[in-house]
Amino acid sequence: MLDTIHNAAARLATGAFRSSPIPIILNISNVIPLHIKRQEIAMMLAIKLARNNMISVVQSCPSIQAIVDENNLNLKDIITLQTPFFPPWTPIPNLIDTSLTDLPKNTTSSHIYIQEFKNTLSQYSNFIKTPTHPNPTKHPAHK
Repeated sequence: MLDTIHNAAARLATGAFRSSPIPIILNISNVIPLHIKRQEIAMMLAIKLARNNMISVVQSCPSIQAIVDENNLNLKDIITLQTPFFPPWTPIPNLIDTSLTDLPKNTTSSHIYIQEFKNTLSQYSNFIKTPTHPNPTKHPAHK
């Protein structure tokens, strides 16, 4: 019933004749056929349930399971949601060291800045330093 109303609306919107084929009318009007839209919604529901470790719900619904099987969708390959290690309302510690900003710029010499920078680097000796490009103007991304 819904398909008939859907097709009639597409026919009216495009001004097509009653003898015009429905797939062509839907293509001209840029409308997805309802059977394809239903399959898309069913697959998205199955994926959402699989992400929440609820594959058994999909398996208990034969119509959704048939669409999943028909489209060769392997729900076991979908990454499941993990609960966070810490509650979302706890503040995240500041991961950026801003200790150099405590030095007044007008009265601090560049040698002191360099020394303080080296001291800061030594505090993080067990961290991995990411390489920087020697000349950022010649970097391949800056064409």
